[in-house]
Amino acid sequence: MLDVVNGFHGNYRFLSNFHEHPVTWEGITYPSGEAAYNAGKTLGTQRRAWIAAAPSPGEAKSRGRQVQLRDDWDDVHRYVVMQEVIASKFTDPALRARLLETGRDLLIEANTWHDQTWGSCSCARHRSLPGRNLLGRYLMAHRALLASDPAATWARVALTGHRPQGLPAGTEPWLEAELRRIAAKLAAEHDTQVAISGAAAGADLIWAEAAHDTGMPVWLYQPYTGHDERWNQGWRDRLAAARGNASRIDTLGSRFSVDVLHARSEWMIRDCDAIIAVVDPRRTSGGTWQALKKIPSSMPIIRVDVLHRRTTVRDSARALTADDARQE
Repeated sequence: MLDVVNGFHGNYRFLSNFHEHPVTWEGITYPSGEAAYNAGKTLGTQRRAWIAAAPSPGEAKSRGRQVQLRDDWDDVHRYVVMQEVIASKFTDPALRARLLETGRDLLIEANTWHDQTWGSCSCARHRSLPGRNLLGRYLMAHRALLASDPAATWARVALTGHRPQGLPAGTEPWLEAELRRIAAKLAAEHDTQVAISGAAAGADLIWAEAAHDTGMPVWLYQPYTGHDERWNQGWRDRLAAARGNASRIDTLGSRFSVDVLHARSEWMIRDCDAIIAVVDPRRTSGGTWQALKKIPSSMPIIRVDVLHRRTTVRDSARALTADDARQE
């Protein structure tokens, strides 16, 4: 069963850029990935050597803050350099083996120092705002390349879709059967091992039920504590059953806000490899359509049109690009 590596410390310290292990990048050997990454901020040979000579990863980071940034660093090069440094780091056979030992676990660079780009901060200010976790995502993408996983391997598949009132009348039985069919197909053809559900009434819970019925583990991503308080009893009972069946339950916020609902969608998109979109094409606003706008162009989308009762797939290459990072 897939698991979550929630923080690069202890046995998983080797995933951190602060792990002290030589990394050779663009002809210079640095004492850590952090030093190599920060050297990428400048094109000056002397400044790169100065960063390479830093006595610790923390000092290398500090020195990187003191150099004049190369053109387009924030928009382009920081994403490119990070991926290149990761690729160089894991040419080491021992580190490569350890990365591959994580299988297809979800790698999250959890932190408390407010890094919402490369990781996800859990401080009180950021707890309900999932970080982009680009370091974790780049590591997982490189792991897949090292493992020679087919591009169509989607370990975790999430769903975004309408609430009960957004589903055309009479379509729920068809949707239940269609999502069971999709879950079985995902497991057989895409090696999907986890279904991620946003735990909302409607399409989200129908997906959780369908995945469970086909034997797929379910992770519930709840938006906030007590989000079902105003639901009717039928949907509350279905959520209780889904909670009982789930192999992982996590909650983003402590109280209702529109922002936390949108953040929950971003959280699911961040952690999945493909996404199911249950839509009525007549509806062109609301949470589902907002979520669709945030999906990176590299992510496959399984579109379930509940009005016309048909399913289509927008497949895509696996590579996570700088453009995707900027979209988030």
